[in-house]
Amino acid sequence: MIPLLLVFRNLFLPGSFAWGDAPHFFPEELKELVGEPLAWANRGYGFGGVNAFLWISPLMLLYGLLGNFLGNDLTIRLLFYFPSVIFAGLGTYLLTRYLKFSNTVRFFATLTYLLNTYYLLLIDGGQVGVALSFGLFPLSLLHLKKLVDKQSINNFFLALLFLVLCGAADPRMAVISVVTIIVWQILELRIQPLVYLIPL
Repeated sequence: MIPLLLVFRNLFLPGSFAWGDAPHFFPEELKELVGEPLAWANRGYGFGGVNAFLWISPLMLLYGLLGNFLGNDLTIRLLFYFPSVIFAGLGTYLLTRYLKFSNTVRFFATLTYLLNTYYLLLIDGGQVGVALSFGLFPLSLLHLKKLVDKQSINNFFLALLFLVLCGAADPRMAVISVVTIIVWQILELRIQPLVYLIPL
């Protein structure tokens, strides 16, 4: 816990996260987020342009609702940063437990996933959507693996839920989840025949 608290201490300190690419909305802009998504946007465009971020509109609606009551600084923590860190740690631990790794492997896998430089650069650079999807990736992968291992309605809806959540934060990470599980299954199919050829 000490390394995690040292690395993520700024998330718990008061202050603005309006650096890098982290979004900062003034109260008037937060009110504009509550409503239907617009095909044309003026944020990031001088004279308006096509809204290329319609896929994140459900999160931005929630951002606007929370932001009107809590303000920008607390909303960005509650909606992106805290869930990202919690899901990344919990998801990695649950995935390694499902794969029946030892407690030592679970601990170091979780620590490595939480403290790798890519993830830290995402958070420090303000890439909040990618950071949230990076946090949801292990849970998405876990439930896709459970669905492949045992097909049931419950596993299907859980896999779909986490895949949609991951895609709402960043669609690229949802695609990576699906591609990863496909490659994983192909590798397992190719390795299983080899196991029977290895003499005991």
